[in-house]
Amino acid sequence: HLSALQTHLLSIIRDPTSIPSQLHSVISPLERSMSAIQRTATSLSHVVSRVPSLACLPTASTACAILMLALEGEVAASLPQAGVLAQALGARVGASKATVMQRYKAVYDLVEDYIRDVPWLESHERRGKSKGRSKVAKRVVVARGLKDVVQFQEEIWKKKLESEERLVLDIELESTD
Repeated sequence: HLSALQTHLLSIIRDPTSIPSQLHSVISPLERSMSAIQRTATSLSHVVSRVPSLACLPTASTACAILMLALEGEVAASLPQAGVLAQALGARVGASKATVMQRYKAVYDLVEDYIRDVPWLESHERRGKSKGRSKVAKRVVVARGLKDVVQFQEEIWKKKLESEERLVLDIELESTD
């Protein structure tokens, strides 16, 4: 789904009237970064596929959400009017805006959880004990940490696969004497 969605995204970018101008002004410069966005989206889809609760969900709407998060990862900020983009991408694959946004929230929550595991990332800072409000919005924290989370999770997965590849076979041959 990702390549079809990327093509659809390019058509949206090239038609400025298809989305609100504020959203268009954020995503139109990303046309030059599509290969990086595609790599991030593909890597994020691999991370998502290893989470049973997300892997069993329909792939079309999940791919829309993953592409949206990859776009946010590239701009290192949350997208304005994300619901409009969810609707536009969802229309391409027959998914509703609400379904795409549910998947977006589910994958977003996963990335937010994984940010805590990345040693070089700091989670969003708290202003004070009484207010408990973040200095940086959670969506921005997720957008800024997305690429690091994907890289870190890929490293963990590679190490896990490498350790499983080291099967030791000990075959004892019986003597016929």
